Amino acid sequence: MIDLTNTTLIIPIKVEHPDRYRNAKTVLGYINKHIKTNVFIYEISDGESKLDFLEELGNLEIKHWLEQPEEAFHRTKYLNIMLDEVVTPVVANYDIDIILSPDNYIECQESIIKGECDVLYPYEFSQTGQRAVNINFDHSNFGDLEFDIDILDKGNKYGITFDYPAEYGHCIFFNTGLYKKFGAENENFISYGPEDKERGFRFPRLGLNVKWKPGYKVYHFEHYRGNDSSALNPHIRKNWEVYENLYRSTDENLLKYYKEVDYIKKYKTIGNE
Repeated sequence: MIDLTNTTLIIPIKVEHPDRYRNAKTVLGYINKHIKTNVFIYEISDGESKLDFLEELGNLEIKHWLEQPEEAFHRTKYLNIMLDEVVTPVVANYDIDIILSPDNYIECQESIIKGECDVLYPYEFSQTGQRAVNINFDHSNFGDLEFDIDILDKGNKYGITFDYPAEYGHCIFFNTGLYKKFGAENENFISYGPEDKERGFRFPRLGLNVKWKPGYKVYHFEHYRGNDSSALNPHIRKNWEVYENLYRSTDENLLKYYKEVDYIKKYKTIGNE
């Protein structure tokens, strides 16, 4: 069992389709099987929680928010609400549809704690850094709490896997204090949009040591895509305007923006020196 208790995974989720339930159960079950860690889950649901298996995850110290739906799935805000409560030295902004090889999790935690980097993407920045998985829905192992990563290498009977580009999203490990200090998640990005790309240029330009891991892959389970996970998002044009304005800013103005942006005033720890 891997001791990842110096890390907190922060995971926003909305189970609007069976794919999302399957992914949540598969991913959290896989993490629970290999890792002892802290998991914050911010779930959007119009009734009771859809995550009816959480009590079975005994290796995870879970804090679970359950909130009513808004007009859009405001992912950046939900991440900040969780981040504001994180006290571990390492935090991972974690998508509910990805897994890593077990050793990768602990290597990322230790790299941050040792000061080898401030921000770490646990995969290579390349055209093949992502192993995308189109799951065979007839195979019962997916959505099973006993799922393991080696099933993905056993052939098409389990699901079609193929290499795909990986750049900025999926899962990012941070030095918690620096993540909070330099703006955390920009809540002016609403629902699906280029917040991953903005995060990718922001932190290096503000002086943080950002790294990727050559030779490692992130496994991503494909899923249904609605307004909150595709360019159908009605906020997409505004999101890109936010991105372009920040990208064109000087480093000095970028830092000033994140020191003064309104959303940080809501939080106890985000934006503090």
